[in-house]
Amino acid sequence: MIYELQEDSRGRCEEKLEFAGGGTPYKVSFPIPEELLEGYIMGACAGQTKSSEMCKQNCVVAAQRPEVWDAFREVFKQEKPDKILELGTGCGALAMFFRDELPDVPIITVDISAWPCYDYMFSKANIDFRMEDYRTDPSLIEFVKADGKTFIICDNGNKPQEVAYFAEHMKVGDVIMAHDYLGYPNHLHWGVAEVTDESVAAACQQHNLVPYLHELMGRVVWLSKKKGEK
Repeated sequence: MIYELQEDSRGRCEEKLEFAGGGTPYKVSFPIPEELLEGYIMGACAGQTKSSEMCKQNCVVAAQRPEVWDAFREVFKQEKPDKILELGTGCGALAMFFRDELPDVPIITVDISAWPCYDYMFSKANIDFRMEDYRTDPSLIEFVKADGKTFIICDNGNKPQEVAYFAEHMKVGDVIMAHDYLGYPNHLHWGVAEVTDESVAAACQQHNLVPYLHELMGRVVWLSKKKGEK
């Protein structure tokens, strides 16, 4: 399948890579064909020289703080999800990281755009990639509602909307996280603020979402909430 990146997604990717100092690399554990990686470098790296050099070493790039890998590893030490839903595949690095850390956990990642390497990379990693608007796919709600602890990872274009959309379907113990959060006082430097405590306050109050590992994830600019008991 040939994918095209929509202009709004391209702009957000460029902006966030710039704030991330050109991006944070994640080395893929299997070789990606050169012709697929070439297209990724031309597009996902958005003209960032640092990102392009990293990708030539079989890396995909994340618009994240470099400390994010260890933060998520610490989360998984404390509590492993039974399944992961990622909204906003972006450059693909976070989904690949989740797969390496959680080899047996079902992962769905959703975005309105994709890079040429996605078919190859995600099928080989046994990740269910869907190019769609998450609001058009009711099976994602069923995925969240099904038995087992779900981690919902929001890094799409409207984080407060994503939190509100899935909050009502979360089970007790499910976790929802949203990137580009500057609400933790001692967060590491980051130039994008796309979700605030105020922007998700109504959903949290209505559906009893309580802070979860706030210091750990807030430091790396991720909002983190867990569905509490009623």
